[in-house]
Amino acid sequence: MSAGSACDVCVLGHVTRDVIRDGSGAARTQAGGAAYYGAAALARLGLRVGLVTKLAAGDEGLLRELRRLGVAVAVKNSAATTVFEAVRSENPEHRQYRALSVADPFAPSDLDGLHARAILMDPLTTHDGFAALMEKAAAVAPVIALDIQGFVRKFLIPGVPEKAVAAALAGLSHVTIVKADASEAAAIAGIVEPAAAARALARFGPREVIVTSGSKGSLVWAEGALAEIPAFAPKRMVDATGAGDSYLAGYVAARLEGHDPPQAARFGAAVASIKVGRSGAFAGTREDVAAVLARNGA
Repeated sequence: MSAGSACDVCVLGHVTRDVIRDGSGAARTQAGGAAYYGAAALARLGLRVGLVTKLAAGDEGLLRELRRLGVAVAVKNSAATTVFEAVRSENPEHRQYRALSVADPFAPSDLDGLHARAILMDPLTTHDGFAALMEKAAAVAPVIALDIQGFVRKFLIPGVPEKAVAAALAGLSHVTIVKADASEAAAIAGIVEPAAAARALARFGPREVIVTSGSKGSLVWAEGALAEIPAFAPKRMVDATGAGDSYLAGYVAARLEGHDPPQAARFGAAVASIKVGRSGAFAGTREDVAAVLARNGA
């Protein structure tokens, strides 16, 4: 991706190498990470997609599928690639993850020269400079969508000074859309009830807040109103990894097309329903999403 290139959505985040172990201990390796799942879903939904990621030398093979889908990729050098080891559980909605290595964090300069209608972010980064990264993103694109999972991992851990957390939370004032699952929203807001947690997150500045609860559905708080969105039962449940990332990608795609937040949330839920029917990234089509919505009267 050249410095002057433009796209509908620029995805910023670490594409990861995931080592998946089953109950017997057998392992396979695949590309993963929110940036991977989000970029693949957006591309298959027909958007012009760019990706800014950080990988160690020799790991560009992780980007093969995204390049095949037409994603314009900019790889920033990193001393390491983010590697997660995941162990399957009996519940396909859950896996246990352990980070084996972490790529270098992103800096505001990593967004230099980019032009996009929206930026979708899930930066697995340190707390230093988080607010500055959000501020730079807002200068690049009018819509900033942030999956807050990396924020929870890196900020709300023992030993991080409260001043650093407060400074980082200030960066949310530059964000348009925030997505969190129920546990992440509770961790940041200090409120367990998802609707109340969504309202609390909105007070940091985002105009739209999504809180997902897996098979229990999701909710979106926007324009002073709360909408509850049902989860659409998949034809089969194979692998929930990347479902939330696919949901957010679908939501952003629908919002860019002019759908209101509840409509966009239903679209995102349909994308997630299709994604969980297979391992790997979302592989459906617009027609598949429309069929899910029609089947569920949405």
